[in-house]
Amino acid sequence: MTTRSARNPHPPVSALWKAPRRSLPHHAATLTGALHHAASEYMQRSGGPAKVFFRADDVAMDSALNTAMFEAFIKAGVPLAPALVPAWLNADRWHALLRLTAAAPHLWAWHQHGWRHRNGQQEGKKGEFGSDRHAENKTDDILKGRDKLRRVTGNACCPLFTPPWNRMDGEALTALAAAGFRAVSRSAGAMPPAPPQLTELPVNVDLHTRREAAPHEGWQALTREICAAVSTGWCGIMLHHNRMNGAAAAFLTTLLVFIRDHPHLHVVDVRRYML
Repeated sequence: MTTRSARNPHPPVSALWKAPRRSLPHHAATLTGALHHAASEYMQRSGGPAKVFFRADDVAMDSALNTAMFEAFIKAGVPLAPALVPAWLNADRWHALLRLTAAAPHLWAWHQHGWRHRNGQQEGKKGEFGSDRHAENKTDDILKGRDKLRRVTGNACCPLFTPPWNRMDGEALTALAAAGFRAVSRSAGAMPPAPPQLTELPVNVDLHTRREAAPHEGWQALTREICAAVSTGWCGIMLHHNRMNGAAAAFLTTLLVFIRDHPHLHVVDVRRYML
């Protein structure tokens, strides 16, 4: 049986990653300088480092861009939470991912990313687990995804769930808790609140699915966004490898090393929140 793949395997690259390559060092230095200031301010105010975690969405198969993303994390020794789309995954694709990541198997918090990554909303913002679908259908898809990942990956996945488009309704959140999940990762401030059985592990920085029209606007907005996140003490950074290019891959390496080595930033492995 052929496993469904993403309907748009080559979505557009955001404007900031299309800036002239020669400008990348300047933009990176400006962002990391501002990030240093924000992290130092948070440390002075709170007495501890800001926590940072990385989540990669839409993972299911090996590709050149996927390879570049994982290699950056392996070289930096920084943990990543790759979100697997169950309907896109099969045994061959999983084994390819295992080969790709074998150099550092301890870094990966593999977890479930919906079921098919298919929009179920009739209007408004997209969502696979929104109010336009019946509760039983949402529950069935959560369970189908959970069970398929267990069959394909064994016990490799942790009990974390990332809904496509970072949103889901109360019925789906209740179904998650009943299905044995222990954490959910959505956009910061997403509503409704998760039930008490689920730890919230939000993202509040978007590296690759940005909508600014011009490169300089994108860099300015990303800098503001990551500094604002660090100032709260929790910086959840969302990646999409299929929206990367060479510039995005180069900056990712710079960012990982900077955050890893900064005394006022602490990279966390999200699995610690599900013990």
